[in-house]
Amino acid sequence: MVLLPKTWETSRLIVSLVKIEEANLLQEIYEESFNKNWIPKDAIPTKDQMKIWISNPNLPPNGKKEYQIYQSIKEKNSNKIIGYFTGYHGYPTPQVFAIGDLFLANNAQSKGLGSEFIEQLSKILEPNYSAMQVCVRLKNWKGINFWHKQQFNKIIGIIGDKEYSENSVADILLRRELSNRHFQ
Repeated sequence: MVLLPKTWETSRLIVSLVKIEEANLLQEIYEESFNKNWIPKDAIPTKDQMKIWISNPNLPPNGKKEYQIYQSIKEKNSNKIIGYFTGYHGYPTPQVFAIGDLFLANNAQSKGLGSEFIEQLSKILEPNYSAMQVCVRLKNWKGINFWHKQQFNKIIGIIGDKEYSENSVADILLRRELSNRHFQ
């Protein structure tokens, strides 16, 4: 299995492995984007959630830590951290790269940086994967629109509560096929 490089770039971004000393800043980025209505009340993250995730990442069933990637996103011109991303190589099948999180600071949004990130990620993954997949909270309209614009337009499934209510929680699984002919 070919893994993502530890460091890679787009025209405006540098993406590299997260360091534990970045946890507090990443926590701030997460909290400014976090919406308590998107998750069950018993799952609200702690103030040290980022440190926990960095040292002990959430893995899929039967997942291996070495297939999980956790990277910070910096602006090239300022070298300032503006976000983070998590992914998993080979889930739910070996040919699929699963995106766990993609968070950008509020002041970095709506500038095309997320799109630039996804386009470069897809170019890096394309030789070795047939698709990328992401799970988005159904109440996250902004997120659903973002992923749809990134060509994550195949619905794989919906998981979570079966009926809508103010307190219900459900996710939509979206997939973007990559144009790699090797897997077709």
